[in-house]
Amino acid sequence: MAHKRSIVCEYGLSTDKYTWDQTETDVTAEIPIKWGDSKLGARDVQCQLGTTTLRVQIKGEDKPLIDGKFPHPINVGDSQWYFETDTQKLCLELFKARGASQWWQSLVLGDEEIDVDLIEGSKYLDDSLLRKVKEAKKM
Repeated sequence: MAHKRSIVCEYGLSTDKYTWDQTETDVTAEIPIKWGDSKLGARDVQCQLGTTTLRVQIKGEDKPLIDGKFPHPINVGDSQWYFETDTQKLCLELFKARGASQWWQSLVLGDEEIDVDLIEGSKYLDDSLLRKVKEAKKM
């Protein structure tokens, strides 16, 4: 049975580097790619997906935009990336590895995290109780 999304929980985040979201089985992300005033194409962007790693870089640049580890493994064979030239965004569609369909606290370890305990709690609590739990955690 699919998890019913709570309006109280954050299932992903918008950060200064990217926006990401997740379901029980997959993670999606949009990474804005900016390189001066130049408009880039898919050939200008390198994206390397590993079972537990992500590296995004503009070709010819020394420093990657993102270089880190996923909190949990992905199924590389089913996952994909593509570059939208109109919006200048790299889009990721990552499928969580079978048996590893845990909620991710961040897209990449060490980046800003969400509270996955609230997501788990949403299985058992209604939104009014989740709001109280969320407020209590802020104190």
